[in-house]
Amino acid sequence: MEIELGAYVYGSRPSESLIRLVEEMRSEGYPRFEWDLLKPLLSSMLTQRLEDFRAEFPDKVADDRNQFEMNSKRLVAALDMFEGAPFTLQRLCELILSPKTYYKSTTKLVFGLEKLLSVSSILDVHQENSDVAQNNTIL
Repeated sequence: MEIELGAYVYGSRPSESLIRLVEEMRSEGYPRFEWDLLKPLLSSMLTQRLEDFRAEFPDKVADDRNQFEMNSKRLVAALDMFEGAPFTLQRLCELILSPKTYYKSTTKLVFGLEKLLSVSSILDVHQENSDVAQNNTIL
């Protein structure tokens, strides 16, 4: 999976296994891989979902193509500024995977994403063996 993440090209269609990875982060709430590997995938999926959402739920802000592109670029830039996965990763993955469940307005979706990306706390990479290692420590 790490090799596939490292080979992912921004803007390309994510494979089923990469989509499952984002679904896992939505369920679990933590990253399993380094942020530098996850960032291109999430940025690309965010951009594509915004475009798809805009096409289905146009509104005043979404109708202005320049304003919409500026908002989209600002969100991707905010995501890119994180040095680790944002504390709001779980909610971000929810909105990337199924924004229609939560919003019916492009403007409201953009505002919701802005709020998610305005945090400063980051998450550590979760390693499946870390809990086992902590429990097996000899004191």
